[in-house]
Amino acid sequence: IALLVTALILLHLQSTKSLKTAIVQQAPTVVSDSSATNKQLVCLLIVSVVLVAAWWRVAGSPLLFRLLDLSNLNESELKAVRTDMIFGDLRFHWYEPGFTVFPLVMAVLAYHRYLRQPGFKHALIATLATLYAAVLGLAFLLKLPMCDLIFALLATRLYSVRKKFKMTAALLVAVLALGIMTGLFWLYDPMFFQSDSAQSAALDRVFLAYARTGSMCFVLWPDRYHYLLGTTFSNPGSILPYTQVDLPGVLFNYAYNTELPGAAPAPAFAEGYVNFGWAGVVMVLFCVCGFIVVCQCWFASVKLDGMRLAFMIVLLATLLEASMNGMFYNIFHVRNLPVYAFLVVLMKIGGKGADYGGAVRHSGPELLAGAR
Repeated sequence: IALLVTALILLHLQSTKSLKTAIVQQAPTVVSDSSATNKQLVCLLIVSVVLVAAWWRVAGSPLLFRLLDLSNLNESELKAVRTDMIFGDLRFHWYEPGFTVFPLVMAVLAYHRYLRQPGFKHALIATLATLYAAVLGLAFLLKLPMCDLIFALLATRLYSVRKKFKMTAALLVAVLALGIMTGLFWLYDPMFFQSDSAQSAALDRVFLAYARTGSMCFVLWPDRYHYLLGTTFSNPGSILPYTQVDLPGVLFNYAYNTELPGAAPAPAFAEGYVNFGWAGVVMVLFCVCGFIVVCQCWFASVKLDGMRLAFMIVLLATLLEASMNGMFYNIFHVRNLPVYAFLVVLMKIGGKGADYGGAVRHSGPELLAGAR
């Protein structure tokens, strides 16, 4: 079904001028409207606060705010608590956009406006939005939301300022990322860096963990287990006639020889393999490429104000997660439909915005004439 839908989308795009407009020879015009941005920021903040408050009422405070109460747990037990909270019966994925997606969009919106309209007020709002996104991103002691936030701010600066990226800035970003990773290791286990295996364990967790789980999939299937035939794919509300297999949980139990709850996610192509063999790998790669083409064609045909830029960055961050999670944990996650619909509504609030100037964008016959 995924192959068929993607193929139909690509055929439709091929039959229109969308692919032609994707050939961009000059930098696109960036537009922004400060009053519209304020409305969008308020809407995002309200929805985010509502989702966070709802989660707080259902499950209590996130891990970051209860570390003192859980100080008697070791690293494995703390991760088990986190896994049960995120992947258990509380259906965290419906609340997660309030902790990750909407705060990230707020940070991009505010930072983009500050870069285009420098000033103390805009700088203050951008700082507060970034801190809000950082605190909620760390709420469950996960590294991915912070990686997404760093990526989003970096992409926003590169797109909005359009200056050559300096080596000092790259080093600062690297130091910031390593600092966040170090802080997370310390939060899980304050004695972590005093152990003899601290260095190898840190390098293993950052650089080898997902490669290992991916290789485990190719070792275990089909020699030990039968192909899962799509049963690892999302089955919201059990509306489909199968019980969803928790692939990250299966890999975690095998890798660490334990029955404790945990998650060892595998890359999307590996999940495709355990379901349909090499045909599944091809299917996943085809879906990823189709997703890239659709996004490129759409964003190449519109003017990017702050909201559209933020939406594009969210989609890119979602796509990057395919390197560490299955397709239905990122690109085709069931929560994406309402989240993306809400972001599209916010784009309508922004309207066309106020043009800042810059290169004029050409498309269709004008672009082809200019090329000649």
